[in-house]
Amino acid sequence: MAHKTRIKQEGSTMKAWLNRVCWELAVALGFIESPRPQPIPVRAERTKSVPPRH
Repeated sequence: MAHKTRIKQEGSTMKAWLNRVCWELAVALGFIESPRPQPIPVRAERTKSVPPRH
């Protein structure tokens, strides 16, 4: 029974790798538009005159 689980895990890993490679190839060939990175909000440093929130 453990042997079947191992085969299933290896198969899903191979499937995930194949999906990723196919997606990257489709992006490289221009069939799919690559996702735009989302902006990461950066907090400004607080001045010492402003009391911190609690």
